Formats: sequence, C-alpha cells, structure tokens
Amino acid sequence: MDAKQAKLRLLRMAMLTRLADQHRPRDGEVSDVLQRSREREHISCLVVTRIVPVQLPELLIGGEPDGNSRGPRRQASGDLRDGDRPQEHATHEQRWNRRTHRFDHLDFEPRLLNHWEVVNPLESVAVRILVTGGAGFIGSHVVDAYIAAGHEVAVLDNLSTGNEDNVNKAAELHRIDVRDQEQVEKAVASFRPEVVNHHAAQSEVPKSVANPGFDAQVNIVGGLNVLKACVDHKVRKVIFSSTGGALYGEPDVVPAAEDHPVRPLSPYGTSKFAFEQYLGTFRRTFGLDYTVLRYANIYGARQDFHAEEGRVIALFASRMLMGKPVIVDGTGEQSRDMMHVGDVATANLASLDRGSGGTFHISTGIATTINDLFRKLALLTGYRLDPVFGPARKGDVYRIALDNERAREGLDWEPQVNLEEGLSLTVDYFRDQVSSTRP
Repeated sequence: MDAKQAKLRLLRMAMLTRLADQHRPRDGEVSDVLQRSREREHISCLVVTRIVPVQLPELLIGGEPDGNSRGPRRQASGDLRDGDRPQEHATHEQRWNRRTHRFDHLDFEPRLLNHWEVVNPLESVAVRILVTGGAGFIGSHVVDAYIAAGHEVAVLDNLSTGNEDNVNKAAELHRIDVRDQEQVEKAVASFRPEVVNHHAAQSEVPKSVANPGFDAQVNIVGGLNVLKACVDHKVRKVIFSSTGGALYGEPDVVPAAEDHPVRPLSPYGTSKFAFEQYLGTFRRTFGLDYTVLRYANIYGARQDFHAEEGRVIALFASRMLMGKPVIVDGTGEQSRDMMHVGDVATANLASLDRGSGGTFHISTGIATTINDLFRKLALLTGYRLDPVFGPARKGDVYRIALDNERAREGLDWEPQVNLEEGLSLTVDYFRDQVSSTRP
C-alpha cells in the first residue's frame, strides 16, 4: 500500500470511529462496518459487495481454458459479432434453475478481486445479456455482476451521461442511442442476446419537468425500439429498471407496496410507468417475458451526478471532501429509501431466472431524512460546515420508502448493505476521486 492509500485508510477509520461514537437510535450498528473497513484497503476499483471476496483458485475463469482473464476483450460498436446463437432459449431453463444468488457457499475472507477479472463464482453456463445504459452508474455495476457470474455481456449506450471508463473490459461496447431504431436493431441482431437488461433512460426529474417531450422520446420511444428488436430477434426476457420513488406521488402509507395507487408528480415517473404497461402488452401479444425492478434511491461508487436516484449522497460526499458548501433542498426533513448499488446488482442477477411477469421493489423499506444523510456523511468526511438550505424542488415527493417483501419472496433477494456501510464505501470512493485531482 503506498503512502496515499495508507493516509486514506487512516482517515476512513478515524471517521468511522466518530460515526460509532455519535450513534443515534435511528442509526444502524457500526461495529461490523468498522471491522470490515479494517480489512479493505481500497474501493474504487472493486466489484461490489458479496461478489468480490472469493477464493480465486476455486473459481472457473470465464473465457480462456488456462484461466487467463486479463487483456482487452471489448469490441468496438462497429465490429459486431456473428457468433453462434443457442438454438432455443428454452434449453437453458434447467441450468438457470440451479443458479443461486445468495453466494452462501463461497468463502468471504477479505481478498480483493479487480473489476476486470472475469470469474464465474456460480460455475454456470454463460447467458448472453445485452445491457442498455451499461456505461452508466447503475448499469455498469450490473454489467460487472453479470460478468463476475460468468455471463457474456454487451453494452448499448450513447455515453451521453455514461462513461466508457465504467464499462467492464470483458463486455462489448456499442455506442448507440436507443432512439436510433435502425442501430438498435443491428446491435440486437448481431449480438443476439437471450436477455436484455434495459437501464438506458432519461432519469432527471427536473429535466423531465422542463422538457417532457424529450423524456418521452428516450424513456418511451427509445424503450419501444428496444422491445421491437427483442421481439424480432427472439429475446427471451427483458429486465427493466423502473422507479419506485417517482411513481406514487405522496404515498398513503410508508413503506409503500407495489400495489399502491400510481400517481406520479413528474413526467419522468409517468414515462417509466407507461413503459411498464408496454411490457405487459408485449408479453400478452408477443410472449416476451419481463421483470420490472422498481428502484429506491440508489447510491454508491461511480455516481455520475446526472442520474436522479440517490445522487444527493454523491453531491454531499464530494463537496464535503472538498470543503465546499452543501446545499439542502427544502427543510432537509424530506426522506428517501437509500439503497446501495451493490444490492441492486445482486437483484439483477436474481431476476435472470425469477420474477416472470412481476414487478418488484428493490429497496430497504427504511425512510432516511436528508438531514440524517448530511449528519452521517459529515461524520464520515470530517466536514464541519453547516448546511445551506435552499428552495424545495418541483416534482419531488416529501417522504417515501418502498416495501420489499415481494422481492424477498419472488426473487429470493434481500438487501445486504446497511446505510452506514454503504456510506462508508461511497465516501471511500469519492475520497479517492478527490485526492487524485489534488497535487
């Protein structure tokens, strides 16, 4: 470990100890977080929780027979492949049924696995998966999880808000806008995926309010281009990343369940729900299976500041680490259901063979106020300034949390990262990012 990493580790432990010392009744337990933090050295280049720390000698390495997973494997968007496609998706049913997503059989001693290691901890046959929006914050973590599980992955992204550096080197990258029907068709025809995971979206609430037409062009028309290509090329299933926080308006009950009345306050929520309805139509008419994952507010490493869900943590953490003023919209007593991106990745793994025709909240079920987030992040970063309170934003709900019982039962999934650990991981990432920009 070099001097800079050693310094960052000392900072992390000091701030976590402060969070433990100032524990409040609504806070999660920090003792386990402290222990796990002592075991990790660095976070910015690691696969997210519960996929990373495995015994490498026991794994099957995806790709080469000699287990050499290093080296560039990504193909440019202009070099689409013509590999052999499995004859029938139905032939994969048995192998999918023996897949597990809890990783309970693995040894989780603290060993570090780089993002670019292409490993198969589940020892399963690879499935071809196309991830739209796979260069973005959430989509890139989903790509990493699929590749770590041994699947063959391609990414379709126009890089308008995504970053090519986020894309796993083992994945093909096709630089395509989902609104370009012809290019979407070509990409799907060439890669011939069995599953399409649709994360590409216009995800900013304020932008949807200012320009609802653009929001609909991306989230509805672009999505329909993807669905049409899926039907034309016999894709078995679509996994769709929807929203929970923007669908229900001010909920009647917290945490809200999936059958809560839908009454979005923004065009963004409306467009996401409209596409959910198209998925139902395509299933009834064309037999295209789907699973809808309604996300809570997602946060973690690679937060791009453009994605609406969870970016408050990225903004707060980065500004605190730079010693800049932090603006809180409204009173700060508005609350959100904050979910670490590592748990989102495992939910997308679980959805490969579960959740047929279903809609599931991917959430913690816990409402956390913005003021609480500010306090925890200030403790983790050593920030000493008071927040600056600004006006509330149009289209935002005041209090929201999402019940996840249906996902626990239907996907055999549950969140594993509590808020304190997730914030610690995220602050590590942004502390590294900030330190790398300084002399």
